[in-house]
Amino acid sequence: MAQVIKPKTGTTTPTTGNLVDKEMAVDLAAQKLYVRDGGTVKEIGASIPAGTDLQTLRYNGTTLESTSLATLSDAGVMTAAGFLCAANATFIGQYDLDGTADQRYTAITSNSNTWTLQGLTDASALTGVFYQVSYNGSGASTHAWHTGGSEKMRLSNDGRLGIGATSTPRPLHVYDAGTNKVARFESGDTTGGIEIGDNNGSVDIECVGGDFVVSVNGTTGFSGATEAMRIDGPTLETEFDARVRAPNILECSGVRAAATSAVAGRFYPCRTSGNAFTVTLPASPSIGDKVGVSDTNGTFATNNLTIARNGSNILAVAEDLICNINYVSIILVYTDASRGWVFA
Repeated sequence: MAQVIKPKTGTTTPTTGNLVDKEMAVDLAAQKLYVRDGGTVKEIGASIPAGTDLQTLRYNGTTLESTSLATLSDAGVMTAAGFLCAANATFIGQYDLDGTADQRYTAITSNSNTWTLQGLTDASALTGVFYQVSYNGSGASTHAWHTGGSEKMRLSNDGRLGIGATSTPRPLHVYDAGTNKVARFESGDTTGGIEIGDNNGSVDIECVGGDFVVSVNGTTGFSGATEAMRIDGPTLETEFDARVRAPNILECSGVRAAATSAVAGRFYPCRTSGNAFTVTLPASPSIGDKVGVSDTNGTFATNNLTIARNGSNILAVAEDLICNINYVSIILVYTDASRGWVFA
């Protein structure tokens, strides 16, 4: 059954003659609460002069206990056996979860423009920062969260979030000094990924059934993307559903069997088994442009392939190039107006 304690009331400060041990009283005139602790009556919850005891009350299941926590010095420093609370700290409270006297304390401290929420124990100094706010005096503030004795996450005034990083050069900065993989994005179904976009479109980078997939959406928004590349998880085979370009590598076009206007950067397998025909070089080439041809059926000697110069020299001569060697493969590169196209 709960024990109800009814304090005595009056309009003067009570004395030991008014109260028995652990009995409480209220001075209605001064609006103050008192408790008798042994041979003295102590004021609870009021401002405490330097050199006097700071008191708390705790009901231990049988009686109401008055506990002296600390002493305030003239400098405003609260001290007790085992912990120290700085002069600019506000003591919030004490609790004992299981009655084994393993009290824990909480304090808010301030230092210039920094406010810190900290935990204390009755056997240590101010330790265990939980949360900290730094204010620069002009409206900007930084929020920091601590675990394990050090800062683990920070939110800057401009909305940049740092995880494991005390600086935030990007809107999201994830850092771990001892881990190669610093982030994981995981979905609960068979597709997981991230979307990256600008005001012109977006790109999806995904894991689909264990395959690596890159999809591209050419319009604004994050929907309807078209798969452009896939790397098969088990075999590592790579599929491209888009044109592949790379420096010094020619894109291979389909086999040609009729007149073709060549585009710089492409290679044309040619089949002249049915008839001879012409591949025309680009009209306005740039230095470094390349075009390639090859004989797929070994019929160039019978039905020649003509490479038309289209206004530029070939091998420093203003003449077309006649290919008449079976199974030959040729790559031409444009050098300058004088030499024109030469063998690569």
